[in-house]
Amino acid sequence: SASGLIEACNLLHTSHDDCIYVGDNVADIVAAKNMAAYSVGFSVDEKQREALKEAKPCKVINDLMQLIPLCKEDHIWSDNTIW
Repeated sequence: SASGLIEACNLLHTSHDDCIYVGDNVADIVAAKNMAAYSVGFSVDEKQREALKEAKPCKVINDLMQLIPLCKEDHIWSDNTIW
């Protein structure tokens, strides 16, 4: 849930707009979007990736190594697709 993610951010002393939330199911993406966090859908399964895309995450990946260049990108780490 978004409240659990917000609590995790608080425990890590960071804000929701300074984190990337990686999830492998639609509920993960929805939780991230509910707190306006940058959401990344991850799955190696094509059918699951399609379901993740329907939830409209900020990014969809099929290899965790894709997180490395993503983390190096220079932009605000919040979900601006919800506004």
